[in-house]
Amino acid sequence: MDNYSKLLDRIIRSSNLPLEEIEKRIEAKKAKLSGLISKEGAAQIVAAELGINFDQERVKISEIVQGMKRVNTIGKIVRMNPVRAYNKNGKEGKVASFLLADETSNIRANRNRQTKRRIYNRDI
Repeated sequence: MDNYSKLLDRIIRSSNLPLEEIEKRIEAKKAKLSGLISKEGAAQIVAAELGINFDQERVKISEIVQGMKRVNTIGKIVRMNPVRAYNKNGKEGKVASFLLADETSNIRANRNRQTKRRIYNRDI
């Protein structure tokens, strides 16, 4: 299932609107924005207009789709990668990634200093 289909499925489940109505709204949103937005982007706007907030809803890892800015999920860290340094716009920083898994799938996520502190304190 592609990202768009996953978004549609989540919107249908959360809104109780029929697929045809949601697709009609998505196409209208794309047309209004002169095609400058992807179907996924238009779907996220329609979801927001329907009061569906993906940020607060807990999702399984297999339901996470590209383009989601913030995700609320529960999983187990199965692998921590070492910290690496980077330089962005003359500013140095450190980042590391980890593999997070639940019963549906796994995903690679980045951790920064704040996330590292929360993991250490078992806050995350």
